[in-house]
Amino acid sequence: MYESIWTHYLKLFLGHAAYAQTLVLALFMGGLAAGAWLAGKWSQKIKNPLAAYALVEFILGVWGWAFHYEYVAATAFAYDSVLPALPSPFSVGVFQYLLSAALILPQTILLGSTFPLISAALMRAFPQTVGYSLSMLYFTNSLGGAAGIIASGFLLVPRFGLPGTLLAAALLNGGAGFGAWLVSRGSESPALIPKEGAEKNGTTALRTVFLAAAFVTGASSFMYEVGWLRMLSLVLGASTHAFELMVGAFILGLAFGGFWIRKRIDAIADKTAFAGYVQIAMGLLALATLPVYSHSFEVMAGIIKNLPKTGGGYIAFNAASHLIAAAVMVPAALCAGMTLPLFTAALVSGGHGEKSIGEIYAFNTAGAIAGVAFAIYLGMPLLGLKGLCLAGAALDAVLGCFLLYFAGRSRRGASALAAFMAAGLAAVVAVPFKAETLASGVYRNGSPSIDQSERIVFHKDGRTATVTLMQDANGTLTVATNGKPDASINILPGSPPSSDESTQTLLGALPLLFNPGAESAVNIGMGSGFTTRVLLASPSLHTVETIEIEPAMVEAARRYRAVAAQSFDDPRSHIHLGDAKAYFARNRRTYDVIVSEPSNPWVSGVSGLFSKEFYSLVSRNLNPGGIYVQWVHLYETDALLFASIVNAMDDKFSDWAVYSAHMSDVIIVARKGGTLTEPSLSNTSPELSFLLARVGVRSPDDLRLLRLGGKHLLSAFFNETGVPPNSDYFPYLDTNAVKARYLQTSFFALNELRASPLPLLDMLEGARRGNAITQVTSSPFFMQHRYAVHAQSLRDFILTGAHLPEDMPNDVREAAAILNSPVCGPVHDKALLFVARNTLAFLSEGELARLWTRVSRSCGKSDWLQLVQALSARDAAATATTADKLLATADFGGDARLNAYVLKAGMLGQIAQGENGAALDLFNKYEADIFSNTSPDFTAVYLRSLAEGPVLPSP
Repeated sequence: MYESIWTHYLKLFLGHAAYAQTLVLALFMGGLAAGAWLAGKWSQKIKNPLAAYALVEFILGVWGWAFHYEYVAATAFAYDSVLPALPSPFSVGVFQYLLSAALILPQTILLGSTFPLISAALMRAFPQTVGYSLSMLYFTNSLGGAAGIIASGFLLVPRFGLPGTLLAAALLNGGAGFGAWLVSRGSESPALIPKEGAEKNGTTALRTVFLAAAFVTGASSFMYEVGWLRMLSLVLGASTHAFELMVGAFILGLAFGGFWIRKRIDAIADKTAFAGYVQIAMGLLALATLPVYSHSFEVMAGIIKNLPKTGGGYIAFNAASHLIAAAVMVPAALCAGMTLPLFTAALVSGGHGEKSIGEIYAFNTAGAIAGVAFAIYLGMPLLGLKGLCLAGAALDAVLGCFLLYFAGRSRRGASALAAFMAAGLAAVVAVPFKAETLASGVYRNGSPSIDQSERIVFHKDGRTATVTLMQDANGTLTVATNGKPDASINILPGSPPSSDESTQTLLGALPLLFNPGAESAVNIGMGSGFTTRVLLASPSLHTVETIEIEPAMVEAARRYRAVAAQSFDDPRSHIHLGDAKAYFARNRRTYDVIVSEPSNPWVSGVSGLFSKEFYSLVSRNLNPGGIYVQWVHLYETDALLFASIVNAMDDKFSDWAVYSAHMSDVIIVARKGGTLTEPSLSNTSPELSFLLARVGVRSPDDLRLLRLGGKHLLSAFFNETGVPPNSDYFPYLDTNAVKARYLQTSFFALNELRASPLPLLDMLEGARRGNAITQVTSSPFFMQHRYAVHAQSLRDFILTGAHLPEDMPNDVREAAAILNSPVCGPVHDKALLFVARNTLAFLSEGELARLWTRVSRSCGKSDWLQLVQALSARDAAATATTADKLLATADFGGDARLNAYVLKAGMLGQIAQGENGAALDLFNKYEADIFSNTSPDFTAVYLRSLAEGPVLPSP
């Protein structure tokens, strides 16, 4: 449990989950090694090891409870005082690692002492069954570790946060200590000391061999684990929950290895030879993981395609993910789980006493540290994923053969090594690791390979992620991390923009439109490099700094030079590798613009860029009036996840607004101090104007329609959800976003705030356009722009008789034709509402007034026309009065859409006047009649939420 929680904490400080996982694993193993060595050295002098164990558990409980406060104080001191004084990024990294070690290493040393102490107590109590006792203890200890990491990730952290989970672990320490203390009273017994002459009768070589074997098998086991974790993240996804499932499966394999050997270990006559066979078996089983892993993509594809996208399906998905991880990890881990009890029992039976426990444990964990370091810094970059597993398997095979040789069975050892080499060669040849499969993102889309129209142009296992570049037949180049596409650009000259080019363009352009005189900017996240290129289109910017934590991402981005060469060649552009928090702390600079480009908060560690603590840090690094922009995707999320982001940001910035960047992406624009001014296209550079026009933003109306609402309008709604702000220590996003990814939920409905058939933003935010003529450019990226173009066409058709476009929906086309005919009565009223729904939110008040004047000539005024005219004039009181009149005489057996429209119009009119209670009464009065056969849409839910909340301030 501590390993899991410490990883959560340290990834906040180090900047990426991969670094935290590696460091915690190394420190955890190192601390266990040191603790085990010390406990083994001193245990023979301790009269009551069980009482000593109880004391250690009590100390761990107190330290566990205090860790959160210790961490907060230490990292705050680092950010405020130490990091700013350090001279280089290298020194910052060294300090981060040293402070992380200081925070957790003492506890891990204490944890390392617990296993030898309780083992010594058991060996003294049951000296005739040493092997059985050690095996069972190793089994229960590992089983508890697997249960702890699953419980903390899926139950405790989501409910109690990181501090609460630490408290739970501390209470478990206290309970274990108290129970051990009760049992320990009066249970003193003599230590199992080395037999006299054991060091002189030939067993010194046995001790040396098994200590070396413990080191080697520790190294190989954790080479496997590091490789398997990266491999399986491409199948299960790189989420925190996936990591917990994978580590849990590995520890479970260790546990059952100890369980299997418990009744056999004391009866094994030649433990050295048996250990040799176990090592060879572990190597062979590690090789067998390669074909199992290669088929796991097809298995995951079947799971994604066939499991229902429900809460129950999500539970089944996690269970299936755990089984996939177990299928890859458990067979070899079973053998690894036998080694420690077997090696220790061999030394104890050889007369080396209970100090062997600590020695074996220490050498094994020291080997684990070496294995982790080799895997991360040499094995992965030089050998790749498959080569790393093969290297670990070769270590096990050589060790097994050596143990057989030492046991006098050299012929069998040679045969075993030959068989192993043949199996390894077969694995290399027969089990290719295709980049097309590894980059498939099967855990999201259910496809075990990338699209056939795409080809791989770059693929690299980086320090923190596997980075891939894919190009399709149209020239679109897509960069993906761990199979998840992050950015795509069409790099062919003269080609149309790619599907997400609008997001990358607006991420760089919006802060410049809000702060045209900005002189300094930072972009967090390299992506394709295109956002940095857009920022560089501003001649006022003297420097643009891009911060990227993964070097392979920068290497991949260089393939976008055809469209983003400025990101690398412009002398104002500076690319920095490292963590954004540490970079800000070390430089102590403030900026006019900060852009946060990473999305996908379900990825382990990314949610820390959406937390209130991070927004507080960002605000400190903005100049007064500075602009911060945040990319948030609307796919694989929901309203509650979005609310946790907005609620985290709300009190860190004086003003903010949400802008559409694509039908599936939004950008939150925030300001430090004062209110956001109206963005303007008037002073943009020619290059920036060209980039904006390329994605369909050419006129002030194009820009206006991107706004989905500001702090004035949205904070009340999202606060009413009751969702806590996302926090580093209560990570709502990290624990819930992966479920939204699986369920394939979305929050596309947020676009209804601008695309609604009601003028929501104008009436609630007080926007007025008078007699302006609407000029909107049609864009494939924004649905509201398409609707606005249709509104312009309806205006021109009714006022001038112009032709309607071919893509106009038939029901709207027919309604417009009715309004231009002498037909009156209910048919006319219904047609009026159809046209109004498609024009009210997009045309100016003057345009709409002329439109309805023209319509009234044929049939005169009606209640429906009065409602439409009130909405067109943004007259809240008249809207509420007319809607109430229409509802009082409505036929609720008729068209439910029209009745729902009138209800929402009435609520809008009341809320715009500050009459929230009246709006809520209106909804409660007619909800059952109007929504008897369907659920309220987002606009109705939104208005009800506003009605239930505080009165909006006057716009």
